[in-house]
Amino acid sequence: RLVRRLCPECAEKAATLLPADHAELTAAIQHSGLATNDLQLRQAHPGGCPACGHTGYSGRIAIYEFLQVSENLEDLVCKRATTSELRHAALAENLRSFREDGWLKVASGITDAAEVNRVTLPPKP
Repeated sequence: RLVRRLCPECAEKAATLLPADHAELTAAIQHSGLATNDLQLRQAHPGGCPACGHTGYSGRIAIYEFLQVSENLEDLVCKRATTSELRHAALAENLRSFREDGWLKVASGITDAAEVNRVTLPPKP
């Protein structure tokens, strides 16, 4: 999936995150082993600038969910395990989800929380 990159010309330091977003960001950082003092939380500048066409974003970057099939996961597939069983086993083997990869890009200042939520959460009815 693709998320929009923050414009390098006009992106600004993020003031705060919603509590739920902060919790997910903290969990992603802990899972990946990054140091919390390396955070570079930024957000799109409202109204952008001429360099980004007044959007606050310039370009896109992929967020990934990659699953390496271990013997344990292969056995579960052969046994026709349910999706939830497979997901639970994959998470136990350090699967990095789309959202988690997105939160790591937020922590690096590449994109912002609004963009990760826009791309990874189901649409509201």
